[in-house]
Amino acid sequence: MQHLATWSGAGAEEDTPFDLVKNGRGSISSGTFDGYDDDKAYKDYVTQEESIFLVSPSIDTIKEMIMEHGAVSISLAYYSKYLNSGKHAFYNKDDLVSGENDINHAVTAIGWDDSFSKDNFRNDPGSDGALIIQNSWGDDWLSGEDGGLIYVSYKSKDILDSDVFAFDMQPADTYQYNFQYDGTADCGDATDPGNERFLTAGGTKAANVYSNNTGKTIKLGSVGFTTFNDGNANYQIDVYTGVTDDSDPTAGIHAGTANAQTTTAGCKTAELQAPVEIGAGESFSIIFSFTDKNAFGIEKYRKDSEAYGSKYMIGTAPGQSFFKAADSNTWSDMNDYGACFRIKGFANDHQVSDPADIKYTVQFTDGLGNILSTQEVMMGQSAAAPAVPQREGYDFIGWDKEYSSIYQNTLVTAQWKKTEKADPVKPAEPEKQSTKDKKANPLKLKGKTVKVRYKKLRKRSQTIKRSKIIVLKIAKGKPSYKIAGVKKAKFKKYFKINKRTGKLKIKKKLKKGTYKVKVRVTAAGNAYYRPGTKMVTFKVRVK
Repeated sequence: MQHLATWSGAGAEEDTPFDLVKNGRGSISSGTFDGYDDDKAYKDYVTQEESIFLVSPSIDTIKEMIMEHGAVSISLAYYSKYLNSGKHAFYNKDDLVSGENDINHAVTAIGWDDSFSKDNFRNDPGSDGALIIQNSWGDDWLSGEDGGLIYVSYKSKDILDSDVFAFDMQPADTYQYNFQYDGTADCGDATDPGNERFLTAGGTKAANVYSNNTGKTIKLGSVGFTTFNDGNANYQIDVYTGVTDDSDPTAGIHAGTANAQTTTAGCKTAELQAPVEIGAGESFSIIFSFTDKNAFGIEKYRKDSEAYGSKYMIGTAPGQSFFKAADSNTWSDMNDYGACFRIKGFANDHQVSDPADIKYTVQFTDGLGNILSTQEVMMGQSAAAPAVPQREGYDFIGWDKEYSSIYQNTLVTAQWKKTEKADPVKPAEPEKQSTKDKKANPLKLKGKTVKVRYKKLRKRSQTIKRSKIIVLKIAKGKPSYKIAGVKKAKFKKYFKINKRTGKLKIKKKLKKGTYKVKVRVTAAGNAYYRPGTKMVTFKVRVK
């Protein structure tokens, strides 16, 4: 399911002909059989629209899936002692035992026959009825009778212990772009389900943030996701464009929505109520809100992971995937847990006769959560700034960004400063613009101590939020950060700080110990305060 959801495969029979294997000319898994062409074998002539995974099937649900999806993948504990080859009838009468009578063969159920006689089986199952199974051993298997089909008793012990899958495919040109961070098949471990699923509850949210790096204006039409819920689950899905904050997926314009419900586990596709237009280079987010408990699909970091002969190198990065608890006001970066959500965005080029006809949304807010104006403007044109309501105790000083020559969806926010009270004795002097007349920057900060687990640091670098290492009490103007030195200077190379955000990156394999890191913090100043610089020292304890 996960492999097909990445738009890898499936290959056409004509490009990977099974006869080459059957006639002893090699094997697909070894990549040696004559005529094999890797480019053709995984040519995307269809992509997965939806997959269904039943953990606890019944004969009735298997029949329903065959009716709805055409064919169902199941598995057998296939041993010849249970086959009546003359009647093409198979019935496994014994309980499954690991290593002795275990599931070992995948087949496809394509129909059923309720009247297939119990007398056709080598052992009496106690009642009539069988699934009609298409095997993978060629149409001349069992002397070519019935085209290689067999009939498996409803009572066969292996059927209802088998995982059951069905797939709905779509033409590969349905969508041109698949925005995704998860590139692996399912590398989950039955003993460690945390490697494949993330347990959520009502009121929690999951989000992925992407950048439209296609170089074109696109329209996002659908979103994809993975769930391991095999019961009813509901989802509210929201899309934000023009996202400007790398730690908040909602820091943009709410541009699209969808509602989805699932009744089975699998990879699902939800269509947006209306396509969302996204400009070249623009960041956007896809956010899932959960109303029920959910086992939501994730990909989790592993240096080496092997599944059925395929090896995966799985990595994550900050700013890609986020989680928000029901009782929290902030988003948590999933990179801190070495994981990302299996949330995907499916999009096409925005087809217009003239690129100048493309429209974008410009939204003005008052900085307090209220929308002042939402406007649609043509590409390259300017938006009209709305009137700003008065705010007691504050003066409006302008907007946080330009709103002319629009080339992407843009969120514009009002900026304020506290009203300065006039001197009660002397009249307020006109504001002076020269730097020397500005006030000294009241920059005030304090270093903290942060603990890092050596066990984690051995495997990968760690990213620490600024608030964990430096308390920024007062700063006039945007702060910037630069490492000035590390006590134990030879270890300075292990520390790197983001100039803009203050996030600290500690490179892997740093030894255990306590490190004092000195950082130069500069506040840029504003119309009333000069730039200011101070040193702050924080400690990093690797234990």
